[in-house]
Amino acid sequence: MNDLGRNGIVNTAKMTLDKTPPHSRAAGVSASFVRMNSGMPLGVKSFTHEDERDRSYAIQEYLSKHGLAPKVFAKFQCEDHGQTRYCLVTECVDYVGSQLIRYDGSEQDAQYYKMASDLDKRIQQVGLYPEDLHNANWGLLNGKPVAIDVAYFEVNPLHFDKTGDTPPDCAIVRELHF
Repeated sequence: MNDLGRNGIVNTAKMTLDKTPPHSRAAGVSASFVRMNSGMPLGVKSFTHEDERDRSYAIQEYLSKHGLAPKVFAKFQCEDHGQTRYCLVTECVDYVGSQLIRYDGSEQDAQYYKMASDLDKRIQQVGLYPEDLHNANWGLLNGKPVAIDVAYFEVNPLHFDKTGDTPPDCAIVRELHF
């Protein structure tokens, strides 16, 4: 993406954050999320800590190359309602979450559990361990399951030693210890 496109996306993300009070955003443990009004299916994740944002960006970028996470487009720092926040812009997905899983043993629930299990296996096949892949941390992109919260994924160094692939470029790499 050229600088003009990146700057436009970042400016739109900042305006979206300015217009959206923190209490009205979707929030997880390490980040909040809000859809951008950009005419494109993009959203902005806002983190309290720079290292968590950088790690999430690197892992999500790596997984997106394998079709296992939405694309990431930019990362930036800004003031957000009086607090310094570390942000990334990401492609939006169809959120699965608790509202679609009924926990009633239905065929729909079985289908979602199978999708999550298959996603977990595919992520492990590319050298990461999805430690926190519950129903609120994945969604559907073009009908296929993808991880949307990768903050607690771990890198399996044995995979990268064996395959020679390059692991995600993380400032903080949590490795599995066997």
